Amino acid sequence: MQIQDIRAVVTGGVSGLGLAVAQRIVAGGGKVALFDINDDKGAAAVAELGADQARYFRTDVTDEANVAGNIAAAKDLWAD
Repeated sequence: MQIQDIRAVVTGGVSGLGLAVAQRIVAGGGKVALFDINDDKGAAAVAELGADQARYFRTDVTDEANVAGNIAAAKDLWAD
């Protein structure tokens, strides 16, 4: 698998290590779904990474239904 083929869900993806992982994936041509609960940082991360490569999904990872719904939405968004 090449990095440009990656479609990744990154939890905690709008800051710290999660954002660094997302930046690396996007720099290599991949796409990321950023799962986090900070809407302001989510918007900033998408602006930085580019809306064609990154999308923010408000996600509480302690809520299984929320996670499952957002994974389905992310999968539909970048279905190849």
